[in-house]
Amino acid sequence: MTTPTYVDTVAAFRDVLIDRIAGSSIEAVPVRTQHKEGEAPPFILLAEGGSIRHPRVPLYAPARVNFEAWALDEDQAVEIYLAAAQLMHRLGLVIKNGVAIFQCFEETGLQQPFPDPDTGWWRAFGVFDLTMVDQVMP
Repeated sequence: MTTPTYVDTVAAFRDVLIDRIAGSSIEAVPVRTQHKEGEAPPFILLAEGGSIRHPRVPLYAPARVNFEAWALDEDQAVEIYLAAAQLMHRLGLVIKNGVAIFQCFEETGLQQPFPDPDTGWWRAFGVFDLTMVDQVMP
C-alpha cells in the first residue's frame, strides 16, 4: 500500500493564482509563499490559514489561505487585493499539478489596509477558502 501525498494548499492556491493573473492588471506582481528579506513591494504573500479535512471524503472543506497584498501605498495594496479576489472568484473546477480545486471564495473579504510599522509599506489582507482534494491525484 502506498502512502498518500497530501496537498500543499498554499502552493496549490499560488499555482492557480499565477496562471490566472497572466494578462491581468497585476500580471507583474510576484506571488510568494515566503517573505524575502528586503524585497520591495508590490508583491503578494500567501500563507497557511488552517484547513479542515472532510470526515468522509478526501477533501479539504475548507482549505484556508491567508492573502496579503503588499504595496507602496494604500491604494495600490487595495487594487492588487481586489484584482486577485476577482480573478479567484471566477474559479470553477481547476486541476493543476494533480490537485483539483472545486471552488474558491473570500471568507473575510478585504480587511482594512494598514501600514507595516517597520517598513511603512501598506498591506491589504483577507482569507480565502477553497474546497479541494486533500491528496495529489494520480
